[in-house]
Amino acid sequence: MKEPLPPLMDLVELKKDILDKHPSAALPCQLSDFWLDRIADSLDQVLENPCDESRDYLAGPLALVARLLFARSSSSELEVSQLHLYEYLCAYRVEVALEVMNRRTDLRATSASLETIFTDRPLTSSYAYPK
Repeated sequence: MKEPLPPLMDLVELKKDILDKHPSAALPCQLSDFWLDRIADSLDQVLENPCDESRDYLAGPLALVARLLFARSSSSELEVSQLHLYEYLCAYRVEVALEVMNRRTDLRATSASLETIFTDRPLTSSYAYPK
């Protein structure tokens, strides 16, 4: 039996809550728990369950990745190959997973900034001892 698909992102709300704001709002560390979960679900559908329904989940993550790529570029145009786009989506998924870990466990990893996202940056982590 197939598991039910997660809800699709409301792109109008995504635009209002994130895309219309400063580009840093698209960084996983700046997302609300609601958007972090929705984006994680969408990325899982796109990258892990490629099927006809999966393409409906691509628009939100693609918009966020494009927003961050434009912020890192000095050009008003952006050209990205399919392979690089796939790599950016995978890298964004890792950043989303790290942020989920930061919020929901005692482990902490360095969050990406506009300057470091989509780079091969050193990742540092620590353990936050419970009080």
